[in-house]
Amino acid sequence: MSLNVNWFGMSYLLECFSVRRCRTLIGLSVMIGSVLSCVSCHKEDPDGYRLSVTEFITSADREIQFQKAIIVELKKDPSAVKDPSVLSHRETTANKYLQELAIFAGNYKILLSDSLDDSRSQQLKQIARSGSRLIELATLSDQEMIGLHIRASSNTGVKDASLRSWAGSQTAVFMGNLNSLQ
Repeated sequence: MSLNVNWFGMSYLLECFSVRRCRTLIGLSVMIGSVLSCVSCHKEDPDGYRLSVTEFITSADREIQFQKAIIVELKKDPSAVKDPSVLSHRETTANKYLQELAIFAGNYKILLSDSLDDSRSQQLKQIARSGSRLIELATLSDQEMIGLHIRASSNTGVKDASLRSWAGSQTAVFMGNLNSLQ
């Protein structure tokens, strides 16, 4: 009798886990394993940071200056955005961000720029009156800032723990900016 019960149990298992389901299960297991191995990276070299503080601060400053210039251009044609209050919110968050970034820059004696670099300035001049292109640039800039802040806040990001923590907290701000434009 127990032999028949075992056979019934085995045939049931074989039926439940058909070849298609096994492939799906194996594929899912491999994908989960890959994600876990990427997320749980162990840092071998305690001084092996991928992003210098100077590189992060200057890159963030250059990108936030670009975002501020985009806001100025978008304010000239507020109909380019669905909700014009988005522009004032972005302006407020950009100014607050610059104030906080200036504190870190001062700690490292890094001078922040108060204007756009030439290539970005030219880029804006070429599309200044095109609201949809300005939205595209703002979206790309938000994505750039999100990527920069994720890299800086990772365990191999910037060496300064307080800057790393602050960069991590700013990721949500830029994700909110990105979502508000879409």
